[in-house]
Amino acid sequence: MLSAALFVAPSVIDQTLDLLGVENLNIAMQAQAQTQTKKHCQDDGQPRRTPAMSEKIFKDLSKVTALAQPEAEEGQPEPQPDFPGAKRELDKVLDRCIKNECNKYEMASIYNYMGWISFSLNDTLGAIKAYELLVAQVPEIPQGLELQTYLTLGKLALQEEKLDTSLKYVNKWIAASCTEDAEVYQLRSNIHYFKNDKVNALKDITRAVKMVEDKGQTPKEAWWNLQKALLLEREEYRTALPVIIKMIRHYPKFQSWDQLSSIYGILEQETNQRHALDALYQMGGFTKENQYINLAYLYIGADYPYKGAKILQEGIDKKIVKANSRNLQTLAQAYAASQELDKSIPVMEKAAASADNGDLYAQLVSLYLGKDNFSKAISSGKKAIEKKNLRRAGEVHLNMGIAYFEQKKFEAAVSSFKKAKDYDATSRLADNWMRHAASEWDRDTKLKEAMEDS
Repeated sequence: MLSAALFVAPSVIDQTLDLLGVENLNIAMQAQAQTQTKKHCQDDGQPRRTPAMSEKIFKDLSKVTALAQPEAEEGQPEPQPDFPGAKRELDKVLDRCIKNECNKYEMASIYNYMGWISFSLNDTLGAIKAYELLVAQVPEIPQGLELQTYLTLGKLALQEEKLDTSLKYVNKWIAASCTEDAEVYQLRSNIHYFKNDKVNALKDITRAVKMVEDKGQTPKEAWWNLQKALLLEREEYRTALPVIIKMIRHYPKFQSWDQLSSIYGILEQETNQRHALDALYQMGGFTKENQYINLAYLYIGADYPYKGAKILQEGIDKKIVKANSRNLQTLAQAYAASQELDKSIPVMEKAAASADNGDLYAQLVSLYLGKDNFSKAISSGKKAIEKKNLRRAGEVHLNMGIAYFEQKKFEAAVSSFKKAKDYDATSRLADNWMRHAASEWDRDTKLKEAMEDS
């Protein structure tokens, strides 16, 4: 049963697919599945002449049927089939038929019953043997029986993992049949897949899907799933896109939206990637950490940092996203880029406390300066220096110098600016600030001396 959240999917699907512009995506699939031409019919459409069945054999087989498929009498409970009894009776018929040299059509009829009864007794190998004896009577049996038996043999052999045998009989059906059947090509695709022949598996499932779609019908979900999996394994991402989109339209699943977003990411179509992943988010389909993180990054990268921050915050609040240093840093930076410093600072404090180096404390220095909280800026700068391994140590000393300067602690400010001069990235700016701070320090000193003299 679909979750309640998924009931909003139709509108979300339509809106998102419109954003993705998917109308022309079928072109790739049309190139992949070329139109098939019909091969000639084995018997040129002419019915076969088959021998007649004797009345004796017909009556004997009727007894077998009565045991294997008994009819219920009116007012009586449904009778249970007696397959062991039917097999014993059938063995007698076969023994008499061999001695009396029955014709091939009669033999085929007996083997057909034997295959059915063996399968009903869970003797799959026995059923395969019986059906192989049946098709050995060709051409003196109806073509319909021949074709049905080839298909049955293909399925039974596949069930027993006899892949070469299964493929042989399915190919016999395709060669002998006067019609094409999508189900048969889908079956052969599965056989190729289990034989690790992915190329032919893809050809057959693509053909089967196209045959169904050409009739204006919807292929089964499992067919599209196999086609999609084979295309993705071959890294044919552009060709896989319309398959996934069709699955979203006809078999809406959260997994398909997630996969669609991933493929757009591989193709570096970030806008479409964001639309697909956001559709999944709106439908309540987020259950994994990477989903929240990926969508948050996509919004941040698209200059919607506040939206990204809200999504990441939600994931952390739900304890789906780990509140580790890296994720908290991303969240804090997203809030900061949104000018939400009051939200950014406490998150960055948590991130900095668990970080291996002082870089996050260095970022806190800038954030506190933005809030004119000079004391906090200085204390964060000291923590950054204590943790060492700073990538931008010059910026830390420079910003600490500015904070000291704003507090009129000129001696400390000059000392910090002097340290910032040792780094190429901040040397020139630090020199300017240092001369300005030294000038203000001198002016402030003289002013204090003048006040003392008076």
